This record gives sequence, structure tokens and C-alpha cells, in this order.
Amino acid sequence: MKLNLFLASVLFAILLIVAVGTKKATAREYTGTYGTAYIRGLWGACFYGTKQSNPLLGDYFTGVFCDCVINKTRKLVNRSKLDLIPPEKRVELFTRYSEGCFKPPIKEEEQV
Repeated sequence: MKLNLFLASVLFAILLIVAVGTKKATAREYTGTYGTAYIRGLWGACFYGTKQSNPLLGDYFTGVFCDCVINKTRKLVNRSKLDLIPPEKRVELFTRYSEGCFKPPIKEEEQV
């Protein structure tokens, strides 16, 4: 009897630890209007353009940077709207979206 109570207590403790320690999955907030090939093309253009303007930046960091920029684009702009933006304005848009992609967020106590 005491052994059953002990085993039940241990099982309950393990389940409690698993339940508390498990993160809830959150859905991504993308617009859902981009196809895979289009996203790969945007990412490739970002990677190539970033390497041209920052040749000393390593491939890993360039990839992380472009992931950030493309994810912001997917969240904030529908593809049909992006297709209507002239190329020179797209560069401005992507530059704006790139802000914060390499910098950690500012903590409240550091804000002026």
C-alpha cells in the first residue's frame, strides 16, 4: 500500500514537472500569401545583396539576418501588395524591416 502511494506520488511529481516545463506552441503570424519558391527567391536576393554590401559578414550571420528580414516581410505585407511596389521602394522597405535584426531588443531601463 505504501509502495503504491509512493509510486503514485512520484508519477504525479514527474507529470507536474513535465506539464509546467513544456512550452505551448504558438502559431506563426504570417500572412500566408507567399509560395515557397517566392520566399526562396526573396531570401536568395537578400543573401546576395547583403553579401555584396557586407562581404566580410559570414554566411551564417547573413542567413540569420535574411531569415529575420523575410519573416518580417511575411508577417507585415501581403504578396500582392509587395508585387506592386517598385524595386527601388522595395529596397527601402526591406531596409526598414532589417532594423533590429542584429540588435537585441532595448530593455526598458535602457530606453531614453
